[in-house]
Formats: sequence, structure tokens, C-alpha cells
Amino acid sequence: SLSGSNEAQVWGQHWSFYVGVTAPCFAGLCIATVFATIARLRKPEVMCVGVECCYQNVGIATSAAVAMFDDPVERGQALCVPLFYGLMEAIVLGVYCVIGWKLGW
Repeated sequence: SLSGSNEAQVWGQHWSFYVGVTAPCFAGLCIATVFATIARLRKPEVMCVGVECCYQNVGIATSAAVAMFDDPVERGQALCVPLFYGLMEAIVLGVYCVIGWKLGW
């Protein structure tokens, strides 16, 4: 942790943090895939829409978190969100793309 606080460690958060940070990634991917399918897009296009809706630039969120907070503990807590989201989007999108590839999409 950059702040030296236990509260600002990614792996030391309450379970609701992990659910709250992962839910938008997973929900956005699912909703985008469903709507792209309903819109009768071709399978590769469905995959692209799903990836585009799930993938977010964590670099911008990280920069904003650093710029918004002067207190090192608050800054460390804020940085946990884009760091964990970036990890989750890599895992979720990796699994999504492998599944799509194996299904021939």
C-alpha cells in the first residue's frame, strides 16, 4: 500500500468492495451481449460490443484518484478501485473471449 494503511490494501477490503467493483464489469458485459444479440448483430460484432462495454481505461481512473485526494489513506483507498477493476476486467474479458473463441464466435 502506498499509504501505509491496512485500509488502503486491495486484498484487505470487505467482501462488498469486491462485489461492488466487479458487478459493473460483469453486468455491462452481459447486458451488452444480450442487447447485441437481440439487435441481431453478427457473432464477432456481439463479442466486440461486449468487450467495448466492459473494458474501461483504468489509467484515467488511477490518475483521477491520485489527483482528487491529498490524504494518503484516502488516496490509497481510492486507488484500490481501479486496480481491482483492472484485474477483474482482464480476467472477465479473458474468459469471455476464450469462451467466444471456443464457441466459434
